[in-house]
Amino acid sequence: MKKPLSDERKYRSIKLDNGIEAMLISDVNSPKAAASLSVGVGSFHDDEVLKGLAHYCEHMIFLVNNILLN
Repeated sequence: MKKPLSDERKYRSIKLDNGIEAMLISDVNSPKAAASLSVGVGSFHDDEVLKGLAHYCEHMIFLVNNILLN
């Protein structure tokens, strides 16, 4: 990954045992923390037998997010 010389954040990429890839970004000057999730699939990836699975996954991600934030 290329980053500007003025970017003081630290970046690290890891791959978990279950195959999920994560990018960790550390900014010691930031007063807040955040998390982001990107799921690289959509309706075109649905199996013929499981139509709507990507849309269901999207709703489950938002549901978990809302539970964690409340």
